[in-house]
Amino acid sequence: VWVNVNDMLQRIIDDNVNNANTGNTVSISLGAAEDEISQQDMRAIDRSIQQLTQVNHMTVFVASGDCGAFTSGQYGKLGVSFPASDPWSIAVGGTIMQIDGQNNRANEVVWSDGSDRSQCNNRWGSGGGISTVFQHSDWQTAAGVPSRPQRQLPDVSAVAYALAVYYKGQWGSVGGTSAAAPIWATGLALVNQGLLQQVHTFKPSPSLFYTIANNSSGARPYYNVTRGNNLYYKAGPGWSYTSGLGTPNFVDFYQAALKNV
Repeated sequence: VWVNVNDMLQRIIDDNVNNANTGNTVSISLGAAEDEISQQDMRAIDRSIQQLTQVNHMTVFVASGDCGAFTSGQYGKLGVSFPASDPWSIAVGGTIMQIDGQNNRANEVVWSDGSDRSQCNNRWGSGGGISTVFQHSDWQTAAGVPSRPQRQLPDVSAVAYALAVYYKGQWGSVGGTSAAAPIWATGLALVNQGLLQQVHTFKPSPSLFYTIANNSSGARPYYNVTRGNNLYYKAGPGWSYTSGLGTPNFVDFYQAALKNV
């Protein structure tokens, strides 16, 4: 499957060469524990994501996984998901959000469910933790990020539970970080569209998300999720292994991006 995934990334790269600036975000809702992927496949996908970012000027969002802190699906065995752990990607965790009668944000906690710890079935919650493969990037610095030599994730998060969808003539619900990743990809595409119109440039580097967190100029680009856990790590003020920097407030994120691109 990973050969097919890399073929698809290469197809995006090839298409963008002939149609420059037709797209600026990529969303990947697929992953596996780092120790379940061959080094050859991992290196190939890492190179593709790096090329998408540095050469094709795209931001690559990847679901952080749905088995909480235990990506392998074995409860108690800590691990993170690749390619979310790739340092050129933006790993997206998940939350549960509640709204009030006026559709205002009322409450938000980390998405997790430990009711059945015998099997994950993509229900344990927001993937996050410490990579055993990739090193810490210099730009991954913000309030709450521990000082470690390894890559840590997720970077951000979005709602990942009971999302309404309309499919084949009827309403249903979906969830998981596989839904959270495209929320960020879609939102950033709109942010980039505005930046191109207003300042004629945008920044595809993963560092942008931490730059904005550290230089928000009074804006609130992220909703900090301080409650809940991913069955091992707890949420708290600032960045956390459960929800990263937080969930998007795209209006303020755009205002902060205007000053940091």
